[in-house]
Amino acid sequence: MALSVEVVYTIKDSTPSGESQMSIFLPVGLTNMLSYLEVAQSFAGFADFLLSGRFLGIAELCFGVDISSLANNTLDAESDSEEIGEFIFETIDGKPVIVNVPGIKEDTVLANSHDIDLANANVASFVTGVTTGVAFQPTDIGERDIVNLRTATERFRNSGSSK
Repeated sequence: MALSVEVVYTIKDSTPSGESQMSIFLPVGLTNMLSYLEVAQSFAGFADFLLSGRFLGIAELCFGVDISSLANNTLDAESDSEEIGEFIFETIDGKPVIVNVPGIKEDTVLANSHDIDLANANVASFVTGVTTGVAFQPTDIGERDIVNLRTATERFRNSGSSK
């Protein structure tokens, strides 16, 4: 099943906190990444003359990826997305990178603690995937390689929180 590619643009208005987003979907048949970038930039150029606000400097390209066949893609009866597995990694130059896993499974947390069980096979696999990658080396937003895990802790967020 071919999934669309979405381009999300953020527009700033004249109020201190005023931002809004608009998006378009691009055809899946474009031949390479450069084609997607060119179309996304062209559309921004067309829309630029319609805006009273301004585009923030970067648009997001969002590729749909079909993950429906994941082996463990089930909903646990006691699942709670407010229980977060907070993994704090670091880059090759020591900068922190926080990865939150909402709805962390209770069996990944050590008993009588909020520490994530690093000996748990699924946790170890996740940490290895982030620190060494599979087909590529994961990086932070500054493209510094993520190489180490500092801490892994269960956290709780309030209802309605987006972070």
